[in-house]
Amino acid sequence: MIYWLHDFRVSEYMGGAQITNERMLKVSPFPTETVYPNYSGKRLPLNRDKLDGHLLIVNNTGLFTWDDLAWIRDTQKYIKYEHDYAFCKHRHATNHDCRVECADTLAFYTKLFQNAQLCIFPSPMQAEVYFHYMPLNRDKVAFIPAPIDVDRFNYNGPKEEIYLAVGENLWHKGADLIKEEFKDRNIVFLGGAHKVPYEDIHKWYHRARYFVHKPRWIDPCPRTVGEALCAGCELILNDRVGWHSYSWWGDKEASIREMRNSPKKFWNLVSKYYES
Repeated sequence: MIYWLHDFRVSEYMGGAQITNERMLKVSPFPTETVYPNYSGKRLPLNRDKLDGHLLIVNNTGLFTWDDLAWIRDTQKYIKYEHDYAFCKHRHATNHDCRVECADTLAFYTKLFQNAQLCIFPSPMQAEVYFHYMPLNRDKVAFIPAPIDVDRFNYNGPKEEIYLAVGENLWHKGADLIKEEFKDRNIVFLGGAHKVPYEDIHKWYHRARYFVHKPRWIDPCPRTVGEALCAGCELILNDRVGWHSYSWWGDKEASIREMRNSPKKFWNLVSKYYES
């Protein structure tokens, strides 16, 4: 059995990491069970007897207790699959205060990453942030881009003069920058108070000629950008988007192929540790 640990179910919070996990889990070739924190206003402990001795895939961990994470780190076989910046309270690791404010968090998570059988990051650009803050063994690091439902988002039809942005209205996501820069354009911002059900969001990608994403943080591998590429949008990005760090990015056919094959590559990697 493989146990897949993550903070939120898609029904609780539909972020990029949650959608990525759902797509990966859907095609798991191994018996895999999800484990979420027993969270009801406070962090409650994991059922360690159930998990003990099995391969664990440890995703975003903000709602798990440090005692449980230390137990995993010190006693279990696990793969760290990181969608975010676990060690940084600011989530982007560029604040000059991180060395002070996040020192305890950084020390704890450095050991968590170092003790993993393998660390999987969605992009080399994100991993470079970790390498800057943590002495990690690069031979135990792999990169798997966000898995995109290529067939659902693929589109080559007519477009409208719409500038589309998708995501939460958060500082590190750069939402305010986009709204200011494109205030005189026909900008449609989906996120925050203007949510669209995920099963319908491809319709907006199909309509929009342009897709805008200009984060302040180094965005690991934003799904929205991959979805927009499949939908034939012209991408307006800054240099802090993780997709740029792949050699094949910029070649649409190659990018679509890589996004389609992400789950297969992921489980091929996992199989080496599950069977060992």
